Amino acid sequence: MSIAINRRFAAPLTPISPALRTFRWLLGLGLLAGVAFLFVNATEFRTTEARVLASWLNPLINGGVRPHDTHFLVYLPGHQLIAFDITMECTALLLVSPLAVVSALMLMFTRVGSLRAICAFAVSAIVTFVINQLRLGLIAWTTQTWGMDFGYAIGHRFIGSLIALAAFALGFLILLWITLKPNKRSKARRSAGHRRQP
Repeated sequence: MSIAINRRFAAPLTPISPALRTFRWLLGLGLLAGVAFLFVNATEFRTTEARVLASWLNPLINGGVRPHDTHFLVYLPGHQLIAFDITMECTALLLVSPLAVVSALMLMFTRVGSLRAICAFAVSAIVTFVINQLRLGLIAWTTQTWGMDFGYAIGHRFIGSLIALAAFALGFLILLWITLKPNKRSKARRSAGHRRQP
């Protein structure tokens, strides 16, 4: 089937009204402003990450886990207490912010549905945040199990880095999949075009 036949049966694009375009720009700018706000208040965001981590990791780690500011405290063998700091290099904010920028650009410069773009960002951001939480928990577990020399090195520098890359890649793929997946109406139009082909 040629491109000409596809275009023959394609529905014309409905122009975006100025009011809707303005609304989409406001949504995109609001998303960018939200990311900027979180970066300005990154300490509070990292503190929240430490509290969330301690809430679910506490019953899974020997001696428990306690949050303190941007740190989470874990006991090593021999009752040695170590404080892991969630730095700017380790925070989920660093992974989520590019997803917010891409979503904002989609809202401002493409025809992707506003609700779809927002939902795509929300889902991808949540998945990325959860995976980063698991990464931090893994670092705590490997350090407690195998010590600072080996456990921390393999958990943070090797496995943790791979998980961070995987978290961003998965979040980005989820964002693209939700925003670019054809809806039922588009599929119906293409099916109608195929049936009407001479």
